[in-house]
Amino acid sequence: MAAEDASLLERITRTGRALALASLFALPLVAASPAAHAVNASKTFTPSTIASGGTSQLRITISGNAPSVSFGDGFPAGMTRVAESPILGTCGPVSVNSNSLSVKGGRGGNGCFVEITVTATAAQDTVLTNLTSRISYILCPDGCFTFSSGPAGATLTVLAPDVPPQITSPCPPPGRVGDPYAFNVAATGRPAPTLSASGLPPGLTLDPAGALTGTPTQSGAFAPVITAKNGIAPDAMQQCTLVIASNDLPPAINSPCPPFGDVGVAYAFQVGTTGRPVPTLVATGLPAGLTLGAGGALTGTPTQGGDFPLVFTAQNGVPPDAVQHCTLTIRRAATTMTLKVDPIPAVSGQTVTAIATVSGPGAVPQGAVALCVVGTGFACPPPLGAPGTAPTRPALSAALDGQGVARFSLTGLGIDNFLVSALYGGDAGHDGSGAGPVEEFVIKGALLAAPKVALEAPASVGPGATIATRVTVAPSAPGLVPTGMVALTSGGQTLVSAALVGGEAALAFGAPASGTIEIAAEYAGDGAFPPAVSSPVSVAVVAKAGLSDPNQIPALSDLALLWIALALAVLGAHRLRPASRPRSRN
Repeated sequence: MAAEDASLLERITRTGRALALASLFALPLVAASPAAHAVNASKTFTPSTIASGGTSQLRITISGNAPSVSFGDGFPAGMTRVAESPILGTCGPVSVNSNSLSVKGGRGGNGCFVEITVTATAAQDTVLTNLTSRISYILCPDGCFTFSSGPAGATLTVLAPDVPPQITSPCPPPGRVGDPYAFNVAATGRPAPTLSASGLPPGLTLDPAGALTGTPTQSGAFAPVITAKNGIAPDAMQQCTLVIASNDLPPAINSPCPPFGDVGVAYAFQVGTTGRPVPTLVATGLPAGLTLGAGGALTGTPTQGGDFPLVFTAQNGVPPDAVQHCTLTIRRAATTMTLKVDPIPAVSGQTVTAIATVSGPGAVPQGAVALCVVGTGFACPPPLGAPGTAPTRPALSAALDGQGVARFSLTGLGIDNFLVSALYGGDAGHDGSGAGPVEEFVIKGALLAAPKVALEAPASVGPGATIATRVTVAPSAPGLVPTGMVALTSGGQTLVSAALVGGEAALAFGAPASGTIEIAAEYAGDGAFPPAVSSPVSVAVVAKAGLSDPNQIPALSDLALLWIALALAVLGAHRLRPASRPRSRN
């Protein structure tokens, strides 16, 4: 029992000691609460703005109740302590070097401060930010608890040093009378310089910011002096030569070369120019038919084809002249050719006529036509035919007449199947063209029989009247149409003759005073047909008074015609009279 009581007493004693010790620590914790002993720090620069190399007073102030405070302050780049400057304040001890200060275990009490002199440099305006470290402080003298508060900060504005002015832009460029002018004169320095100028060309001004503007009103070479000032010596000066040209501008051709044209087709193109005064324009080498107006209008109707080297020159008295070299292509007009060969077929030994007709727009085509006539086993020479191994015969040539027609007479053609081709080489205004081949058959003429000749004439005419006749020469067999001459004969004498056209001819001659005339038609023949004669035809010449001609109407006198008219009138009136009514009987 005694042992158990002793153990319980020992446990109670240990517990009491622990509670007593806990009560001793609880009181300082409550008394040292951070909320009850807040410590704050602030920082200032006086003045807050300095010129580069100037000085400012850096002050750090600690407020609040703390027996001991500690903190550090590293200076930003560009800021240092002024050597040998005094250290002021109540916080301490303070350690200072050229770029930092620190306070360790310094007294706080109800507050303290530290103040030193600093300097700063900068090549341009700069804002330096300076922060202390966090402020640590102890609330009881024997260092029972340590707390800290946020850092203190401040800014110091450092202005770059003053710099004398300097003009950095080149001299102003040339201008022209009447043209708006603008140029910016650039200058550096601190403070920013203002600009002025003397000797400027009339019409130009320079504002303090450096804008040189206006419209020059006088030409010439001017010597302006531009000055930049900012109160820092020395002023900057720039002497220049500013050339203002006259209002005249040299000529220029600003259009492309003219496009191609066509012979016989109206052409129009505008050659464009610029310059002051307005340039005049001339051209050399123009195609025939085209002219160039002073205003640059190239117009007309080309009459000649080809490639024409042109030179356009624009002049206005202000050098240099403007020159443009071009090649103007004028395309020749297209042509068409027709080729007619007559007769087809022909007989051996007969003369064959070939007619080539060339047509095209504009003027009548001129030049020569080449004709090729080849038989079996032969070929036309180039360019009428393609090169080959067959033998060739020389081509014939004939000039086109004023209507564009070339005629050829082909003789000595033997019995064969011929091909006739024609080629026109063109002229200055026309392209070439061709026609054919046309087949020409030459046969043996002795096999053809004489044609039938028919003569038509009136049976009778009056004395001295014109006797009109028609002669028809019909072939004995179809295929060939007789050509050549026919004549009217009477009593072995030829009265009149004419050429056959399509196997027919119209002939007329004067009748004798009276009697009967007997006429016949004689065909002279051609290379295919022998001569032939029609049957004779008689024509009676009858006077007006006679009625021997049953087809002739007798003439009546004026009195006879009057009596006939009266009789017809009476007869008509009688037929129109109404019939009489019968009398009534009572």
